Amino acid sequence: MFDRVVKVDPRALFGIERKIARADEHFRRLHKEMSAWDARGSESCPPWGLVPEVHDNGRKHFYRLGFRRPIPIDWAVILGEAIHDLRSALD
Repeated sequence: MFDRVVKVDPRALFGIERKIARADEHFRRLHKEMSAWDARGSESCPPWGLVPEVHDNGRKHFYRLGFRRPIPIDWAVILGEAIHDLRSALD
């Protein structure tokens, strides 16, 4: 086995924790906005739906997610920032 001890600068750990916390803030915001967007639809007509597709003479079945109204472009930005924060926490 390896008997190596790795010393870590506590300031570096704080940076990692802060980046993860920031990503969590982004995910929470995204969840809140997505829930509000979904709630604007009705149960009989949600803003999204699954469209079945059959291929290869019935051997393959797919369900594609379709949207009845556009998704806010800001969601891609928020998700990108969250992923960037998590990725930079690994450095």
